[in-house]
Amino acid sequence: MRENHIHRLRGGFHKTAALAVAALSLAAMPVMTSAAILAADDFESSTLGTLQGQTSGSNWAGAWDVVDVSDSQVNVIAAALDYAGGSVQVDGGAQAVQYDGTSNLDPVVANREMNPATGTVYYSFLYRTANLSSNEFFQLGLDNNGDNPNISVVDNVPDSGRQLTIRNGTGGGVDSGVNIVNEQTYFVVVKTTKGTNYNNTTLYVNPTNITEGYNTSVTTNSDSGISLDTSAFVALRSARLNSGDTFIFDQLRVGTSFADVIDRADPIYSADFAGVSGTQPTGFAAYTDPGMVSNNDGSSEYQQKYNTAGGVAVASLADTTLIDRGSFRDVTAETLTRYSGGSGNLNGLILRSRGITDTASGDYYHVRVEGDNLVLYRSNNGTLTQLATVATSSLANPTDRLLRVTVENESDAGTDNVRIRARLYTGSSDANSVAGELDFLDTDASAITRAGGVGFRSNNSASGSRATFDSLRVYNQSTNLLFYDDYYDNQAVRMTGYNDTGMSQSVADQTYTFTSTTSSGVQKGIATIDFDSYTAGQEWADVAVTTVMNTTADMVGGLVLRETSVSDSGDGSWYTFRLDTSNDLIQIGRQNPSFAVLDEFDLGESIPLNVDIYLLFSAINVDGDVLLHGIASLNADFSNPFADMTYLDTNSAKILGPGSAGMRVFSRSIEGTVTFDNFTVTAIPEPSTFGLLALAGAAMIRRRRA
Repeated sequence: MRENHIHRLRGGFHKTAALAVAALSLAAMPVMTSAAILAADDFESSTLGTLQGQTSGSNWAGAWDVVDVSDSQVNVIAAALDYAGGSVQVDGGAQAVQYDGTSNLDPVVANREMNPATGTVYYSFLYRTANLSSNEFFQLGLDNNGDNPNISVVDNVPDSGRQLTIRNGTGGGVDSGVNIVNEQTYFVVVKTTKGTNYNNTTLYVNPTNITEGYNTSVTTNSDSGISLDTSAFVALRSARLNSGDTFIFDQLRVGTSFADVIDRADPIYSADFAGVSGTQPTGFAAYTDPGMVSNNDGSSEYQQKYNTAGGVAVASLADTTLIDRGSFRDVTAETLTRYSGGSGNLNGLILRSRGITDTASGDYYHVRVEGDNLVLYRSNNGTLTQLATVATSSLANPTDRLLRVTVENESDAGTDNVRIRARLYTGSSDANSVAGELDFLDTDASAITRAGGVGFRSNNSASGSRATFDSLRVYNQSTNLLFYDDYYDNQAVRMTGYNDTGMSQSVADQTYTFTSTTSSGVQKGIATIDFDSYTAGQEWADVAVTTVMNTTADMVGGLVLRETSVSDSGDGSWYTFRLDTSNDLIQIGRQNPSFAVLDEFDLGESIPLNVDIYLLFSAINVDGDVLLHGIASLNADFSNPFADMTYLDTNSAKILGPGSAGMRVFSRSIEGTVTFDNFTVTAIPEPSTFGLLALAGAAMIRRRRA
C-alpha cells in the first residue's frame, strides 16, 4: 500500500504551508448579428510551410510578409488551438501559425496589410507558447505601416510572474491580471477607439460572456500615435528569443464589434416555437389564470395573452433531466420579445425556475418590462419580491427587442450570492443600442442558488394585450460545473440516502444532515446523487467534489465519488475521503466490493467539532490507474490545509468510473450530527492540468448564510 502513497501533509490547524489556490472552472441560430468583419484568417486554407506570401482568409489588402527573420522561422503548421469559456467558444480548426525563435534582438516577424479603418476596431486571436522561461517577448497588434505595432497585446516574459499586457505606443502598458503559462491556449480580444488617433484600448483575456461588458478587462488611455485611416496592418514582433522558444497563434479576426471577433458556444437549450398553434415547446410546462393563453401561436412565436380575461401566464422548461444539471445554474438566456400594452402587459424572462405548479407557485428570477422600465423580481414559492428597477428609453412602439439575462452564483465569505445582469436592446440584436440595463447582487437568504429552468412570464390586465417571444437561447456560463446544491429551500435535488436503523437523514437549516440517534453500535448512512442517466456519462469520471462539513460529535464523515450500485448503507462501489474525529484520522478508502482503507494518517491533534471544515476530493484516471486527492481545511479557499492526501490506486479493484458523488457518515456508539452544505461536483477537463485543477476556490465552496 505505501508504494502508492504520494504525498501527505500534517501541520495542525495553524501556520501550515499555504497552497496556491485556483478556482475550478473550467449557438445554434444566434439572435445576435455581426456588424462588419474587416479581416480574418483561420489559416485552414493555407499551405503547410512558410507563412511568407500566404493569402488565406478574407478581406485583406495583401499577402502575409515575413520580415527581418528567416522565412523558415514562421510557418503554418498542423495544430489545434481551441478555447471554451462560458458562452464563448472558439474552434481553431486543424492549422495555426508558429514562430520558432532563435537568438535575435528586436525584429518585426511578419505583417499583413488590411483595409483602412475609421471607427472602433476589435481584433482577436488564439494564443499559446512553449518553452518560454524568462526575458522573451512577443507582440501582436495593429499599425499604420506594418512596423512596430502601436496598438498591441504584449507577452513580456519576466523572471517571475507573467501576464499579457495591453499597450498603446511603443512602451509601458497595463497588465491583464491573468497569469500566462506555457502549453495553455488563451483567447485574446482587443477593442480600440479613437479621437484623432486611437487612444483608448481595452484587453479581454479569456472572455466568458457573449455580452462584452460582462467580461473582465483592463484599459489603457495613452495615445497610440496611429489612426489607421489611410493604411492599416496586422503586425507581429518578437525579441530576445532562444532556440526552441515558440509562439503559436490562430483564428485572427478584425471587426467593428465584439460579436464580430468571438464565437458563441452551442446553446444548452434553444427554441424557435415552430410548433402547431396551441402546443408547448419540447420540455415546457405552462400555467395560466382563467382567460389567459400561453402556447405556441402557430406563426413561429410563443405567446402569452389576454384571451377572455386578464391575469398571469407562466411557462418554462421543466424537464428535470436537463434542469437538474449543473449546466443550468449559471446561464445566459436571451429572447426576442415584442412588447405591447404598456403597463397592462408586463412580460419577460424567468430563470432558475423550479417547483412551478400553477401561476402562484415556484421559485425563479423574473426580468420583465413594465412600461418604460426594466424590473427584476425574485419568486419564492410564488411570492414575488421586487429587487431592482431601471428606467429604459421609450418602449411605446411595439417592435422585436432582444432581452438578454445572465444569472451566476458569486462567492463571498460566508454567503452564496447571485448576480443577475440584464440588458434590453432597442432592436433585435446586440448591435442595437441598449434601451435599459440592470445589475443586481442578491445577498438575501432566499437567493435562488440552484440550477433551474428558463421560460416566460406575463401579467396582462389590458384587454387583448399580447406578449410574444421568439428565438430563445440558453448558454452555460460554468462550463465544467456538473452538479450543485446548497439546500437554500430546505430541499435536496436528486439525492437518495440509505441508513442503518440508528441513522437518519434530513434537510434542515439549509444543510444536509446525518443524525445518529443511538449510542449503541456502529450506524452508517450514505447519500448520493440519484441521476444515473447523467452520472454514467464520461464527464463524471474525472471530477472534483467539494463541500463544507460540520460535526457535533466524534463521528466519521466525508465525501464519496465514482459511486455505482448503492442500494443500502453498506454496499455498492465508491471511493471516499473522510475525517474520523473519534480517532483523529484522515483516510482515503475504496469499497469494491468490500471496504479497504487505502491510506491514512494520524493528525496528531484533535479534529475540531462544531466547526466548518472544507473538503475537496477528486479522482482522475492516469495511465489506467486512479489518482485520488483529498484536502481538508478550515478556510473556504483551502489555504493552510490541515490534511492533503494523494494516493494512486493501482489495485485490480480500482474504480475507473464514471459514477455518482455524495456523502457518507458513520458513528460508533455515539449520538450526534454531521452536516454538509454547498455540495459541488466539477469536471476536471484535462488530466494534464490536474496539478492546478485539483484545488478549488471559494467560488466552488461556500457556507450558506444563516
